[in-house]
Amino acid sequence: MNRPFIIPVYMGWTQPYYTIGLTIYDLLSRSLSLERSLPYSRKKTLECIPTLKTKDLKGGVIYQDGQFDDTRFEMAKTVEDILTRRTKTLFSDAKESVRIAPEVAKLLAQELGHNKQWEELQISNFNTIAANYILN
Repeated sequence: MNRPFIIPVYMGWTQPYYTIGLTIYDLLSRSLSLERSLPYSRKKTLECIPTLKTKDLKGGVIYQDGQFDDTRFEMAKTVEDILTRRTKTLFSDAKESVRIAPEVAKLLAQELGHNKQWEELQISNFNTIAANYILN
């Protein structure tokens, strides 16, 4: 899923700054890039976002932002990674994180091509860590 965003520009030097930076980002993302980032004129920017403050508006820069699968594109590889660093579930509700760990392991195993033994090891490793966060 992608969404176009327009960054309004109120200082003249920022338009090439954003355009160049986002173009480099587009180039680095290669085949994952959605559409090229482009500068917009003041008129085009106001056509797209008529509620912008017009005083000192110079133009804008449009870019496409995408929503991607964390496991595939952000390298989430373990149950611990997902339930501690990415969702913070372990810190907010340790008992619940232990309850959902098997389902997370199953989904990860499917996505990453691992077997049942890998799932069980992930659950065991996570439960060992989670035990330190459960308040009795």
